[in-house]
Amino acid sequence: MQDPRVLALKNVFNKYNSPLTPYADLYIKHADKNGVDWKLLPAISGLESSFGRYYMPGSHNVYGWGGGYIYFQSWEEGIKNINKALKRNYIDKGADNVYSIGPIYAESPTWAVRVNRFMEEINQEYIKISTSNLTVTL
Repeated sequence: MQDPRVLALKNVFNKYNSPLTPYADLYIKHADKNGVDWKLLPAISGLESSFGRYYMPGSHNVYGWGGGYIYFQSWEEGIKNINKALKRNYIDKGADNVYSIGPIYAESPTWAVRVNRFMEEINQEYIKISTSNLTVTL
């Protein structure tokens, strides 16, 4: 049985016509490996690039990481490296939720609230899947 978190991410990505849908499992894998909330990085992509619809082509950086000017060789490299960096540079230093990460990550005072909105949307989809037999919407 597929992890319901993967299905939740796929459903949210599909809702926004995101090119990230095939990589939903990588978000879970690398978040779990690094002790990062599995909803955080996908939610950041929602705010920073409309879930990967608007970003510097070829950068594999849909997170505004480094102002969007840092390039990764693949989607997995970006997902892996940013989860590691979120753990090392934020969580391990006491910024352990979106509201304490926000002032460090972004200049906008509303960044955390907007990222949290996407995290909640992902979580609601997870709850829906976890309490029923729903599958990926196509």
